[in-house]
Amino acid sequence: MGTLTAGREWFKPWRTIAGETFADAHLPELQIVIKGLCAPRRLLDLPRDFIVFENDVGRIAKKMAGYHQFHAVQVAVEETLRATELLRTRKPADERGRYESGRNPGGKPGDRRVGVVWHTQGSGKSLTVALYAGRIIREPAMENRGQSCLLRLSISQARSPAG
Repeated sequence: MGTLTAGREWFKPWRTIAGETFADAHLPELQIVIKGLCAPRRLLDLPRDFIVFENDVGRIAKKMAGYHQFHAVQVAVEETLRATELLRTRKPADERGRYESGRNPGGKPGDRRVGVVWHTQGSGKSLTVALYAGRIIREPAMENRGQSCLLRLSISQARSPAG
């Protein structure tokens, strides 16, 4: 999958049907794309929430999420709604609570714990964050009437030893 204006190196296979596991390696790639991307909800979500444009030195570049970014953003939005109790009650959680990190996947509604999406070097972390911000701002349950979204992107780089 890729956009019409993307270079060949940006065309990548869609490797999952539901986003939980990789599709069977023996399935034809076309079958995986049709079942994994062309399901009506996903097919509508892709152009609305997962395509962005970037000014690349005076040239507009169209970027589209890969399968891993698409599903990571969907899960991150669900977890954000769960952590703020908006998924079930559509009302914000009580103002009390603790803001902390730690392992608690799929925690309790309203616990204000939402996780981290782990990506490897060169896998599109910044694009994933931008897609998440756009998706969460447009989420009706968040009731973002003209509000903004502040995200902190922390990228630590391995430094090579001085030689």
